[in-house]
Parts: sequence; structure tokens; C-alpha cells
Amino acid sequence: MRLQWDALPSFHGKCLLLQCFHLWLVLSKSTSRGGWLFCGSIRGDLTAHFNRSDLHLARIAGKIDVHNEFGDTTFDAKAQLSDNPHRLISESGRIEVTVSRPALGQLPLQAWTHCGSVRAINANSSQFEEANISGQSDDGTTRGWRGMKTPSPAAGGLDIFNRLNRIQDTLAGRNRAPGLDLISRCGPVVVTLEK
Repeated sequence: MRLQWDALPSFHGKCLLLQCFHLWLVLSKSTSRGGWLFCGSIRGDLTAHFNRSDLHLARIAGKIDVHNEFGDTTFDAKAQLSDNPHRLISESGRIEVTVSRPALGQLPLQAWTHCGSVRAINANSSQFEEANISGQSDDGTTRGWRGMKTPSPAAGGLDIFNRLNRIQDTLAGRNRAPGLDLISRCGPVVVTLEK
């Protein structure tokens, strides 16, 4: 399902409840920040692009591709994630994910920022590795990234290039190997590992 907040019809009142196929949406434009949106119990893929919304995601069975430019995004990833390349992207909004190890399965998780912060809660260095990389972006500029990722088998010196390519592919929406990619260019990214 594709969603674009600006394309939704206007409405009066505090909230609107919609059911589209097997997707429940609770919409509200009553806050000064542009409203909040809950997307949950989705049996298929979710592709969405927002300018600024407080977005809450949970129980999504398919591929997740969400760009919330300046709003905050929370994702309750306690249910098993599908074997797809998932991405949550923001320019300056907060990305907060609560995930259980069984929900990730064998999927790698990567969280990156330019000038925000990235932190893990309830995790140790064997579960997430800190990383700092820099290199040339698709637009020709040199970018520095700091963040963390789940450990992967040693790839030698190529691991840095693989990480940088994955960040660029994630930002551009290009095809990549399955995993959960979290990128807020200037905002905080917080990953809570549920025990």
C-alpha cells in the first residue's frame, strides 16, 4: 500500500479511522506538528512518504519503505520481520525502534546519521558494533556517517565500502540485500533491544 499524507482528504474533528484492505489507519491533524498517524496490522508491504508526521508503525508483515522527512517515527518491531530490505528514513526527525532478536531473525540492522546521534538501549558490543565511515556520495560530495550495525562476518577492508554503498542504496531506494536500515541525517536514532 502506498500512502502520502498530503494526498489524504481533509476532515474535521479530532481523528479519522480508516480501514483499507487489512490496514488500519488512525489519522489526526489536531496537533501543531502536523498530526499523528498509526499504521498497524498490515499483511502486505508499506510504502509511505511524509513531509512531517508523528508516525507510529507496528505489526507489518511485508516490506517497509518509509520516508518521514521532518517528523518522528516509532516502530514496534516485536513481530517477525519479512526477509526484505526495509528502510526508515528521515532528514531530521527522530527514529525510534523497539526490536526483539527473534523479530530480526537473521536480518542485519544498521542505524546511521550525519550529525544526529545513534544509540542502543539494552544492548552490548556483541549485539551492535559502532562504526564511523566517510566517502563520496552519489551527488559527488564527501559525507561522514556514524552509527551502529549488527555484527557481520569479517569482510576485510571491503566492509567499509559495503557499508557506504548500502547507505547510498538505502537513501536512493535502490535494491539491496535484506535488512533493516535506519537513517536520520540530522536527527537521533534510538534502537531498543527487547530482552
